[in-house]
Amino acid sequence: MNEYPARFVKEEDGKFSVFFLGKGMEGCITYGNDRDDARKNAQEALDAYIGYLYSERKRIPAPVSVSGDGIEYFAPDYRIQFAITLRKNREKRHITQSDMAFRMGILPAQYQRLENPKKTNPTLETIHRIEEALGDSVFLRF
Repeated sequence: MNEYPARFVKEEDGKFSVFFLGKGMEGCITYGNDRDDARKNAQEALDAYIGYLYSERKRIPAPVSVSGDGIEYFAPDYRIQFAITLRKNREKRHITQSDMAFRMGILPAQYQRLENPKKTNPTLETIHRIEEALGDSVFLRF
């Protein structure tokens, strides 16, 4: 997953407003008391926004390329990226969560946690089992 651009705007009171850019990112806005605080809040806002869209099965906007003053780029948390990539690859192959669990030799509830960005934390062994179940090297490419 690529990084999303955000525009940092210094306000008259010295605080920073942060606006994520691109179609579908209009609702991802935050602020901070200083630039470092705004960066921390921007990462949290992006993770919450992308996580919300994912959990509601809404379209996740594609990142855009923007340049200029006050532009910084942020990538969603790796757990969110993992869950999105896993679900996208599973659905592309028309495999249900239950079928994935069966192919991996785990319970469906265990598999569902893998697609939940708040709960996923796969081991390398689990990632290997996912790839065997999908029949493709989705995550581990050496």
